Amino acid sequence: MPMPDIQQRKVELRRTLRQRRAALTKQQQLTAAADLQQAVRQLTAWNAATRIALYIASDGEIDPALLAQQARESGKDVFLPVIGPDKSLAFALWQPQDNLKDNHYNIPEPMPDAKRCELAQLDILFLPLVGWDEGGRRLGMGGGFYDRALTTDSGPVLVGLAHECQRLERVPVTEQDVSMDFVATNAALHHCKENTV
Repeated sequence: MPMPDIQQRKVELRRTLRQRRAALTKQQQLTAAADLQQAVRQLTAWNAATRIALYIASDGEIDPALLAQQARESGKDVFLPVIGPDKSLAFALWQPQDNLKDNHYNIPEPMPDAKRCELAQLDILFLPLVGWDEGGRRLGMGGGFYDRALTTDSGPVLVGLAHECQRLERVPVTEQDVSMDFVATNAALHHCKENTV
């Protein structure tokens, strides 16, 4: 039987890993979100960062809402991803009192008039993950939005956020896939670049 190609392998892994995180109880999710803050505080870049981007959790993703609250309490601006009509990714300011609107994928986004921040001006970009490995290779939902946005070397520190149970021995990747500098989970902060093979 021939080896499945990379894209097929990714589809299979997404299915398995999404089921794995969907099996977490509400209490496990709440505990993981609280523990995630401890891991992120270990980031050297965290204290000096003034502009961070993260996401609103869906589909069992580890929830960075407490992280957003902590960031605002320490004077940081928090941005959310906004998907453009051309499938580009931009980042818009998110204040707690702001109304959000669902995009084409039913993911809440800031309104069109929200202040934008260029990717290169962000200090830390926290990315959602379906799967990850110690080398910083990331398995996303398959839309390629982050990979297309992150085509240059200059920019923010890239930190994937995930449950520890989403770890893989090795994520299958293509040339277009962008690796992360760190992965923060409910268990630890993983320094990925030193583990790249």
